Amino acid sequence: MTDTETSKFSGHCLCGSVSFEFSAEPESPHCCHCDDCRRASGSVYGSFVYVSTEALQVTGEMRSYEHQNDQSSTMTKYFCPSCGSVSYTHLTLPTNREV
Repeated sequence: MTDTETSKFSGHCLCGSVSFEFSAEPESPHCCHCDDCRRASGSVYGSFVYVSTEALQVTGEMRSYEHQNDQSSTMTKYFCPSCGSVSYTHLTLPTNREV
């Protein structure tokens, strides 16, 4: 792959009603063990990458749930209303990024 080419990443929820894709390189992958990530993932940690809001394209009906995380940032989790899969989370601070 050359410097001018970018990879395209895509996926969908469990039932396939919601799809997402982005063509920008993802920013730093993370595994987080905070209470919010553990509860949202139903596991001992949550895995995610940051992508810019402008690079993310989502299709399908979504529902959302907004809450304050343990660092006082507002997090909005977007999920499929049919199967409940969380597709992405919008974090208001420190930057306008999707997780």
